[in-house]
Amino acid sequence: MHEYKTVNPYFEAAWEGEKQFDNRVDDRPEMPKVGDYLWLREYNECGFPCGFSVTKLREGGKPDPYSGRSIIAKVTYILDSHASLAPKYFSMGFQVIERRGHDSC
Repeated sequence: MHEYKTVNPYFEAAWEGEKQFDNRVDDRPEMPKVGDYLWLREYNECGFPCGFSVTKLREGGKPDPYSGRSIIAKVTYILDSHASLAPKYFSMGFQVIERRGHDSC
């Protein structure tokens, strides 16, 4: 399973079923393949998940930037060399298998 942190509004669009693809930098030892599973975790760069008051702290007392919502998806398509893609980028289509966590921000 390939784990990716995913920021909004992209995570929310995938959660709602409006977005069924993702563009990523090929910077990992193993790129996802068709049939692999993704673990997309909602990540908020500001450190405050979904605007909630922060109740969960990481080690060192810093807010946990992960909201607790995540998506398990199956890779259905990979586009890794095309004139429309920047070097070292790829696009993948996916099908949501499961949504985990609370329903909305």
